[in-house]
Amino acid sequence: MKAKRLGILMGILCLTVALTLAYTMPAQAAKAPKEIVIGAVCSLSGMFAGFGEGSAWGLQAAIDDIKKQGGLYVKEYNKKLPIRLVVVNSESDPVKTIPLAENLILRDKVNFLVVGGEPPTTTSGVSNAADKYEVPFISCCGPFEPWKAMKDASPRHWKYTWACGTFAIATPAPAGDFRAKPGYTIVDAWKANLDLFGDQTNKKVAVFASDDPDGIGWYGLFPKILKDIGYEPVGVDKKLGLAPVETTDFSSIINEWKKNKCEILWGNAPAPFFATMWKQSSTLGFDRRLFPPAGQCFSSKISLLGVVTCRTLSVRRYIGTQHFKTVRVLETQLPNPSTKDGLKRQAEASIPVPQTGIGLFRS
Repeated sequence: MKAKRLGILMGILCLTVALTLAYTMPAQAAKAPKEIVIGAVCSLSGMFAGFGEGSAWGLQAAIDDIKKQGGLYVKEYNKKLPIRLVVVNSESDPVKTIPLAENLILRDKVNFLVVGGEPPTTTSGVSNAADKYEVPFISCCGPFEPWKAMKDASPRHWKYTWACGTFAIATPAPAGDFRAKPGYTIVDAWKANLDLFGDQTNKKVAVFASDDPDGIGWYGLFPKILKDIGYEPVGVDKKLGLAPVETTDFSSIINEWKKNKCEILWGNAPAPFFATMWKQSSTLGFDRRLFPPAGQCFSSKISLLGVVTCRTLSVRRYIGTQHFKTVRVLETQLPNPSTKDGLKRQAEASIPVPQTGIGLFRS
């Protein structure tokens, strides 16, 4: 789908935070500015387009709503100011994000930078540019663990990045937070699937991830978690399954999984990466009994897989059922009224509407 609900919701959330800052920050001059300019570096093409397209659509939808209300009221000027959004395409290339963000700051004179639910590899460069020019950047920071590792490694520790839309792989929420209980991490959801079907396998796990900062974060957490709950991840001492994003031949990895009789495939990767691995697994006869992956399992991306041949497939986000014989939903996040309105607008804009949640697919 061209605008994914995750990106849309995160985009709107990030824009809301940005506009709140615009409302509460003290005026720099007595005269009101002509407009408030918001800049967004989005992955409108490439492997992360499933996230970026949704972010851009959601941000623009929020801007359109504000325009209908006559702009954003700023108390310091006692008037409403118009808002303009400038979106640029990073092409899912982390290297391009810094110069694109700098152009937004220096050429377009943006007051804020925002982005929705994109992987931290595509937002880290924008955070670095925000620090350099001391411009606020409101960003989704999920998954939390890879995002925080990149933040901690940054020289300025992203002082000008306001994080929102957090979700964690395994890190629990702090005490007192309503999410500080089982069920609010990705691992919690996946473990529920393993509890249902794990005993029908030999509990040997093939772990995979893309070898970038985001994927390394996932891969670094998976094996220990699996061991702690009684499963046997295979080859992690040799980083088996951790492969460069541009990998096109997974045969050596798959054959090693087959040799060790793995029956569970567990991991996270961009859709094109995963689709290539999945198809080659089928060609090489790798029998995947249980598959609880993370990643871009949106309809436009699932189509890359062709016919799914897996006894049990669980995903953390999906849309559509056309690629599977039967579908049973284990957990679904039902949209609130404002979200339903947004989804209706997506459909009216000829943008496929997603259904999200934790799903169980049986082939």
